[in-house]
Order: sequence, then structure tokens, then C-alpha cells
Amino acid sequence: MFFGHALNPARAKLIRPEAALESFRWSSYGEYLKRLEQRPKWLRVDRLLGERGIPKDSAAGREEFGRQMERRRQEEESADYRWIQRGWRLGGWTYVSNLLNGKPRH
Repeated sequence: MFFGHALNPARAKLIRPEAALESFRWSSYGEYLKRLEQRPKWLRVDRLLGERGIPKDSAAGREEFGRQMERRRQEEESADYRWIQRGWRLGGWTYVSNLLNGKPRH
């Protein structure tokens, strides 16, 4: 299981590039980085950490998880995803061309 939704605020440019992922207040990601006593009782992190190769819910384990997520964020920001252009597009060829080239719609 990959905790990819933690990256959505960065992908959507809802947080500045220099802001930490946990700074987006509408994401549960920051809760996963808190100590057990500070998290909601229903939130389990052991499985998620274990699947990331982190054996223990400890300060060091949560810091490692945070580093992994920030590293993944940096990898995604430097990746070129333009080749993943698929799906339905409604509109004329000019509109589709502008959409694919990142030009704003007027």
C-alpha cells in the first residue's frame, strides 16, 4: 500500500514547494507523523510503516516515513509525466492542442 494521497496537495500545487507535506491542514498525513497519544485513537500507523520497511511506530520511524514521503515528492516534481496523456478530451483540435501544451483556456 502506498500512501500516495499525502502527495496530492503538492501535486495540485495547494502548498508551496518549500512547505512540508504535513502543513496542508486538510490532509490526514500530518496525523501519521504524530505520537500515539496525539493521534486519533482509530488511526493505526503500524501497517503503513511496516509496508514502508519501518519496523516500529517510534519518533525515528515516523521521521523516516516523513523523509520517504518528501523524497517521493521530490522525485515526482522532477519527473516528466507528459508522456502520460490519455483519456477523453472533449473539444476541437485547437482546444485539445492548447490543453496538452498547458495553455490556459480563454
